Amino acid sequence: GSQPEARRAYEMAIQVLEKVLALSPKDGLLLENLSLYHAKLGRREKAQSILAQATRLSIKTPEFVYTSALVYELCGMREKALEALRAALQAGYSRSEIASAPELARLREDARYASLPGPSG
Repeated sequence: GSQPEARRAYEMAIQVLEKVLALSPKDGLLLENLSLYHAKLGRREKAQSILAQATRLSIKTPEFVYTSALVYELCGMREKALEALRAALQAGYSRSEIASAPELARLREDARYASLPGPSG
């Protein structure tokens, strides 16, 4: 309902992250978040490029893999999103968080989502 406000908030967050990244360019967590914000703004190529950089630098925690799934889904890469969700669930990420993420609403309608393994949470 407040899409213009959300866009402004993501733009501001991107500006802040870019300033912080100038001081710490190899911070995978910052890059991961920057990738997500670009994806939420529909900047698919930029989001994918930054996510690739974050993937090279970050430890693949369940949270990182989950965020990757969000980026992939927002970028229209359903197969990669499903793969990332599968990995996140197998690593112990909360199924209830996945089930409530608005970014994944359409993915959850995909029949392949129901067959994802992993603990429920």
